[in-house]
Amino acid sequence: MREANKRWQAGAHARQGPGEFARYHRALGEPEARRPVRGDVLRGDAEAWLWRVPLWPELRFTVLVGPGRAVWSRTLTRAPGAPVPELRTAADLRPWGCTIDEVWRAFEGVEPREGVAPTLARLDFTLPGGARCAAEFAWGLLQRQVPPLPSRPTHPIHPARPT
Repeated sequence: MREANKRWQAGAHARQGPGEFARYHRALGEPEARRPVRGDVLRGDAEAWLWRVPLWPELRFTVLVGPGRAVWSRTLTRAPGAPVPELRTAADLRPWGCTIDEVWRAFEGVEPREGVAPTLARLDFTLPGGARCAAEFAWGLLQRQVPPLPSRPTHPIHPARPT
């Protein structure tokens, strides 16, 4: 791990280093799997590159790669075939116990929000029974629950996701 970190830091801080995608590929080697991901009209299609994570065998480090090998996101995701936690209540949301994708799929009224730091993502969502909840994620793993923000007004062209 120390040698991998040393190579990563050297490439990340070099004046004329490779792009972000090349750094991941060089540091991590060939991925365990590569999967096509359908995009939208604005971004186009992408490819998810998945690497094993020795510390968490049930997770994969996933880099979403767009056209021109642009890195769109990097996050931890559940490994194919690994058991997915049942998320029904706020008590089910345990730190490091679920991923941002799993929370997004499990609850209604999901609103992505800006996190309090560049490395944190945040989702506000509705629990069964109607209570609003929010959670922060680092590298795609749940870190903590936080108070929800007021809902945003819907835009006439881009309405909120139905609840």
